Amino acid sequence: DQLAGGNASKGIEMIADGAVDLAAYGINFGISKDAQSNPLEYLKTAFEYKNNGDYKQSIDYFYKALAIESESTEIMSELASLYSKLCRYERSISFYEQILQREWDNNKIKYKLAHFLFRLHISKARPQ
Repeated sequence: DQLAGGNASKGIEMIADGAVDLAAYGINFGISKDAQSNPLEYLKTAFEYKNNGDYKQSIDYFYKALAIESESTEIMSELASLYSKLCRYERSISFYEQILQREWDNNKIKYKLAHFLFRLHISKARPQ
């Protein structure tokens, strides 16, 4: 079973890539009681909102998934990305820093962190 065990990392990849027919697992846009212990329903809903451009709602559901899978750097990365889309660079930077605490060798995250530190610096340097 592809989604057995509530493996959030694998689940995120499969959901984001569209590799899983979530309806076959009984996962739909509504959140069931099972989501309290399994983040996949929250993740599915978060990606639906993200794909529809509703970043604030997406963030809410990624936080619910993160509450279950608190060490998931994939969920943290999604939150960082969404906060950057909302120009909330400080929140984005905070998540990238948390990821680097867990995965220091992650050069992709180092690049993103440097990028948003620069954007934050530029945004604060502009006259208002």
